[in-house]
Amino acid sequence: TELIAQLMPPTVANDHNEGDQILGRIEELIAQNDPRAGEVLITNMCEAGFIYAPAVDALEQIGPPAVPYVLSYVHENVEMSAIAVDVLGRLGVRYRADLGGIVDHIIIPKLEAIVADSDNARYSGAAVYFAQQSLEKLQ
Repeated sequence: TELIAQLMPPTVANDHNEGDQILGRIEELIAQNDPRAGEVLITNMCEAGFIYAPAVDALEQIGPPAVPYVLSYVHENVEMSAIAVDVLGRLGVRYRADLGGIVDHIIIPKLEAIVADSDNARYSGAAVYFAQQSLEKLQ
């Protein structure tokens, strides 16, 4: 809980040293393998811009408990929504059986809406790409 408190709310690093300190805390949190880290990881990636592959992998490992936190960043005109779309798709594919109707009634329709935004008026090209990749695996 101490690391969670240190990382929330997320802080945008002002310099390299501060960024290294935040990244170190994120790595330590990932190592703890605590499902409560889901909110911290996705929030730091989407709000503070800490795009970090091990954090994406950690969210995938957390599994279904991470879904509500990830979904909160899959919205129109959210700058970093592409990372959330990527993680949401991974969670839907990997934990489809565990998530049950959430995949069919929430995740797939959300991904379809993103893919339908082919002119990128609401979602970034990267978000559309990740949504398409995930839909191919889910359908």
